[in-house]
Amino acid sequence: MISLGIICYQGHSSSAALVKDGKTLGAVSEERFSRKKFDDAFPEKSIEYLTTELGISFEEIDHIAIGWSPRLTILGQLKSLHKKSLRFFLEKREGAKKRSRFNKFFLIANLKNEIKKRYQFKGEISFVDHHLAHAVSAYVQTEKRDGICMVADGMGEFASTSLFEFKGPDARKIYEDHFPHSLGVLYSSATQFLGFTPDSDEFKVMGLAAYSKSLRFNERFKELYRFNENHFELNLKYFEIHKKGNQFFSEAFYELFADVKTESDRMDFARSLQDHLNFIVLGILEKNKSLFHSDSFSASGGVFLNCLLNQKIAESSLFKSYTFFPVADDNGTALGAAQWVQMQAGMEMKKVDHLFLGPGIENIQISSFKNLQHKKISHVSEVAELLAKGKVIAWMQGRMEFGHRSLGNRSILGDPRDKKMKDIINEKVKFREPYRPFAPSFPEGKLQDFYQTDKTSYPFMIETLHAKDVTKELAPAIVHEDGTSRVQTVSSVHSPEFYELLKEFYKLTDCPILLNTSFNINGMPIVLSVDDAVDCFMKTEMDYLVIKDYLLWK
Repeated sequence: MISLGIICYQGHSSSAALVKDGKTLGAVSEERFSRKKFDDAFPEKSIEYLTTELGISFEEIDHIAIGWSPRLTILGQLKSLHKKSLRFFLEKREGAKKRSRFNKFFLIANLKNEIKKRYQFKGEISFVDHHLAHAVSAYVQTEKRDGICMVADGMGEFASTSLFEFKGPDARKIYEDHFPHSLGVLYSSATQFLGFTPDSDEFKVMGLAAYSKSLRFNERFKELYRFNENHFELNLKYFEIHKKGNQFFSEAFYELFADVKTESDRMDFARSLQDHLNFIVLGILEKNKSLFHSDSFSASGGVFLNCLLNQKIAESSLFKSYTFFPVADDNGTALGAAQWVQMQAGMEMKKVDHLFLGPGIENIQISSFKNLQHKKISHVSEVAELLAKGKVIAWMQGRMEFGHRSLGNRSILGDPRDKKMKDIINEKVKFREPYRPFAPSFPEGKLQDFYQTDKTSYPFMIETLHAKDVTKELAPAIVHEDGTSRVQTVSSVHSPEFYELLKEFYKLTDCPILLNTSFNINGMPIVLSVDDAVDCFMKTEMDYLVIKDYLLWK
């Protein structure tokens, strides 16, 4: 069986994923082709890649699944229609191609017709509950026969937090909070209050939180929400997004935190926000644990892009095993929807071992290098030597990653031993805020020497760990202010070129770690093609660019 999953038009994501007999063949986001960050247009180029380059024709596709249900949207929104103003539905939202919620609904509702018209598709087309699509992608990753999955985001069709119980191919929703009582709304309101873009810049707030140990705003944050029996509820006095298209927080919210003025205040505010997010999520799980009949936990949804939250959950004793789906934002629902229809058809599902699911590198034409100097590399040790000398290198190999993390095929690399490397890359390469952290990449087998963990494999950069003292001394550029890092272990099977580079760097420096960040500049998607890579390289102060076995410089 072959299924194609898609998500689009919901405001900030557009992706397609192809699954055959339970195995994921490919997955890619439309923004990589359009070069528009958070593009949510119909994933035309993504589907073209999956069907053309992977050699799957539309005649071979049995089922197309869409990670959003218009029917559930209507049923859910009707229940609370009297509480919403017309402005909520009709106001054009920032981002999302300036479209309103009404416009979004009709575009998604018309997707079956659009697909049939575009591709003359005669197979089955299904809409899948948005939170269910999130949950399936995480559950499949556990490789368990049963499990509890938590989904939390701003809002699906109308649910904002869900708990699912899985038994084999069957899923049952055992808990649900409804918009606007939303963890995503809470965090996005705080993001907007700090002057950032909601539904986009939440990771910046997470980065700020590490710079404070103050609890001075903790009591005030308690004003924003409560637990009503086992359920989370916002105090709607402090929020506006359920009445408007773009404004998340109310005047009362502003007055409550009117003394947040300096950068130090902003850090203290972010710290309290993170503490309360951790407390709420663990509180929901603790208060509802009588519903759980499995010791396996998984999670997805935009809230679980928060690596500090994931670390707190994994450190709890609520479950025996924890899995966080790496593409936790809405792009991941394209894969989850495709997996769900396969599960319902009786397919044995296989977890995603790696995220190198996008296009590879086309036949390289020297003319694509423009005016850059270049040469062939005889051995990867040449690149390791440049890194050991403090050079910043863009690294492009193999198939592109699915999701927002560069895991060694579309990466910018640096020497983590130099504490200044973080500032150098933030300022001269990424053009972004100085407090933003960078991740460490390790060859498999080395992580436990440097971080406090019993596990050996963290391939996806979706969890943080506490660094040991030796790490802070040896590689200060990849340890954040709170002593944590968002870690990645690199497999010789799935990423042989990057693994070999790490080993060569280790031979030269006695340091098995490289600083790894995504190959893009602030506000742009990660590079896809050779042309994208060259263009990005020329706009920054990076020292070298490696594309397969070519070394380029200015």
